[in-house]
Amino acid sequence: MTPKQLTYFTRIAECGSFSAASKALLIAQPALSLQIANLEEELGLALFLRKPRGVELTESGSRLMPQAYGILRQIESTVLDIQSAELEPQGAVRVGMSPALNNVLAPRLAAAISARYPKIELETIGGASRYLNQQLTERKIDINLVHPDDDGMEQFSATPLLREVLFFVGSRVNKYPHIKTVGGEKCIRFADLVNYSMLSTEVHDGLGYRLKQYEIETGITLNKRRSFGQLLTDLNVILAGEAEMILPWSAIYHLANDERLVTAKVIEPTMERDVFLLTLPGQPLTNTLLKTQAMIKDLVGDIFQEGRSVGASLLEV
Repeated sequence: MTPKQLTYFTRIAECGSFSAASKALLIAQPALSLQIANLEEELGLALFLRKPRGVELTESGSRLMPQAYGILRQIESTVLDIQSAELEPQGAVRVGMSPALNNVLAPRLAAAISARYPKIELETIGGASRYLNQQLTERKIDINLVHPDDDGMEQFSATPLLREVLFFVGSRVNKYPHIKTVGGEKCIRFADLVNYSMLSTEVHDGLGYRLKQYEIETGITLNKRRSFGQLLTDLNVILAGEAEMILPWSAIYHLANDERLVTAKVIEPTMERDVFLLTLPGQPLTNTLLKTQAMIKDLVGDIFQEGRSVGASLLEV
C-alpha cells in the first residue's frame, strides 16, 4: 500500500467514478485502474462496486476511507513540520465562526495573525453552522469553528476546541421571579424557562440544535420564537423586553456592564455547548493552514482567562 494508491483511492471515492478521477488527477484511466487493482489485490478485498454510472465504496472501502485520509494527512503534516522552519506562511485563509465566537475570537485572531504572519491574508466569516459547513464542503472556507447541528459532523475532521456555559438573557424592563441566587451566582432552572418567550434558532443551527437536545433530555418543551437570524437584531429585541434567549457569555460579554440586561446561569441541568474546529479530510495541508489552526488553539485559553466567555478549553494539554 503506497501513498499514491491511497491518494488515487480517495479521489475516486470523492469523484464517484474512475473517469472523473482520472481527469482530476491528470492520469490515464487505465493506469489509475491498475493502481486500484493492485491495491485491492494486496488487501484481498474489493474497495469499489462498479456500476454503469460510476462506482460506490464497498463496506471494506468505507472502512478504509477515514484511515486513508489519516495516513495521507500524517504524511503531509510530517513533510510540513520538517519544512516549516524554511517556509513562511502566506496567502489567503478563510475561517468560519459561529456568531458568538466570531464576537470574541475574530478580532484577536486577526491581530495575532497580522503581527506574527503578516503574509497571511485572513478572512473571517460569521454565520449559522449549516451555512458555514456547506461553505467548508464546497472549499469556500478552509477552517470552521462551530457547534454541532442536526446534520452531524461525520464528513469532517473534527477537533474539540472549547466548552461554553449557556445563560438565560433578558431585559431589565421585565421581571424574572424565577431567577435565584445560588452560591453567590444568579441562576434559573431549566424547567422555569417555560414561563418566558425564548428566541431560538432552528435545529440546523448549532444553538437551536443544542436547545432541542435539552428539551428532549428533560422532557420540557419551551415557549420558543424563531430567532431573527442575526445576533445584533436578537439582542435588540431582548433589550426591548420583547423576548428572552439562551446564549453563551461570548455573545454578550461586551454588554456585561450594560444595566439593561439581566443574565442568569441555567441550572438543573447546567446548559453547555461544545465548539469544534472542522476541516475537510481530503483538504491539502499547507503551512498557512497549519499555522492558522495553531494560532486559533493558542488563543482559546485567552477567551476564558480574559472573561470573554465562561467555560473551558477542550484541547489536550
